[in-house]
Amino acid sequence: MRVCAIVGVVSALTLASLDASAQDAEGPSHRGLFTRLAIGFGGAKAVNDGSPEVELSGPAGFFSFDLGGTLAERLVLHGRLSGHGISNPTVSLNGNELGEADDTSVTFSLLGVGLTYYFPSNWYLTGAVGLAGASFELDGEEYKSETGFGLAGDVGYEWWVGGDWGLGVAGRVELESVPNDPDRLVGKALGILFTATYH
Repeated sequence: MRVCAIVGVVSALTLASLDASAQDAEGPSHRGLFTRLAIGFGGAKAVNDGSPEVELSGPAGFFSFDLGGTLAERLVLHGRLSGHGISNPTVSLNGNELGEADDTSVTFSLLGVGLTYYFPSNWYLTGAVGLAGASFELDGEEYKSETGFGLAGDVGYEWWVGGDWGLGVAGRVELESVPNDPDRLVGKALGILFTATYH
């Protein structure tokens, strides 16, 4: 009887371990609370739509923070705060490059709503739209645009690292159009971001 009891306990523990391993192999459930932090780098430019055409371009830093919850299996609704910035941009006037602008930076920000859909393979697509703005810093003085419109799109992949956490990488495109007296200012950016997700 004692041997049977020991065998029964060992068998139960083994089955529990196998069940946990199977759940680990399945990966995250993609249900419930969702948060994602992303930082990265890429390239960006800001162009006015007036005459003369002035373009500021250069390497850019990216960040974003998403917070939301699951609407349906693998479909997440979330708010997004994101931005990208260029320091010491290259200045072009009507297509003619003039050189770098020292002690100058331009930053675009986006506050909006997004949807993320996860495929079973842990690839995902994210789209976000919302209010956008731009700010400039020149020789220590800061100037801000009026509020405009922006959108962003991500294609990414996450590796499940345990619990409800995933680490990943994503490609992102951002577009913004904001009023900037006397012209409108259009921002375009493309970047690669590293992500940490709780879901």
